[in-house]
Amino acid sequence: MDKCFALKDETCQVISTWVKQQCNDCPFHRSPEELAESQSIANARLAGLDKDKQKYIAETYYKKEMPWLGGGK
Repeated sequence: MDKCFALKDETCQVISTWVKQQCNDCPFHRSPEELAESQSIANARLAGLDKDKQKYIAETYYKKEMPWLGGGK
């Protein structure tokens, strides 16, 4: 199994009580490739929203930036 993106120093950064030996059972486990694919899908979804919704999401969750558009505002 690929090393999970969240595993740092044998400790999960998503659920701090999980360690490497438990990664196979973790519902949050993602390889770096799976994480990139998931982020790409999410970015495409956000980019497809109307501009007002994108602006609201950017202001609420992303410090007014729109990383799904390549970091532009």
